[in-house]
Amino acid sequence: MPIFQRLITFSACLLMASSPVASPTTSSPARSPPARRPSAHTLDLNIQVNRQGRQFLVDTGQAVVIASATSSDGDTVVVRKVFSPLGDELRVLLEPSSALYLSHRLQSPFDVIEFADTSKVQPGQRYAFNGVRLVNLGNGFPGYVSVYYDAPRGADQPVTVGLAAREQEQETLQPINHFGLQRFETRVIPVPDTAVLLLVAAGVQGGEVLPRRLLRPVGTETSVSTGGSPPTQPLADAPLLGNYLRIDSEHNVVHFDPSLNAFQYGPYPE
Repeated sequence: MPIFQRLITFSACLLMASSPVASPTTSSPARSPPARRPSAHTLDLNIQVNRQGRQFLVDTGQAVVIASATSSDGDTVVVRKVFSPLGDELRVLLEPSSALYLSHRLQSPFDVIEFADTSKVQPGQRYAFNGVRLVNLGNGFPGYVSVYYDAPRGADQPVTVGLAAREQEQETLQPINHFGLQRFETRVIPVPDTAVLLLVAAGVQGGEVLPRRLLRPVGTETSVSTGGSPPTQPLADAPLLGNYLRIDSEHNVVHFDPSLNAFQYGPYPE
């Protein structure tokens, strides 16, 4: 074989050896997107309510209530979540504040906050309400959110502003505090921590404003009897409030004790 033909043949062999081998025609299974992980500031709450506790809540017409621990205007707190437990154990992920909201009127006790406008929020930013929408004005003071009411002509009433948060993997915003804002004034809102109040109650709903003085911590009342007939269910629009347990990242596992009509720290005893 001539020398140049041998060189061509050798080069072709090298090219075939370096080429990738074709993969089979079978398609690889589609991968599901990775599960969303809680952020570093998310409160990961483990709530245990056994069968006896769930039956007690049904008999008394009560549900589990999570309210903000930080007080708002008028020494009130805002209900973040209301639900009835369906199993022995429930994981609740509470996100930090991620939005600024505006409501067209001031809030009174037992009002339910309704949003007129919302905007994504970052701590340390300044915002303004121009009578139509919330506008980001840029850098403010670290650790706070400030809102200025640039009232248009004819606007003669104060409004409410506050921070809101989303439930984990859900789009619905829930208010976590509320503050009145007068025309041509700036409201400075401290960014709250993730601590919450956990209690059982009846006649309340998410976004409702509760007077702080009506809420009592666990241990300030005598226990209730679970024997005989259950307590009478509350009248319509008449809130029934159990004692609360303050929850933070260091005390995030709790169980419901029907004898106290309240939650206690830690899991159920073995």
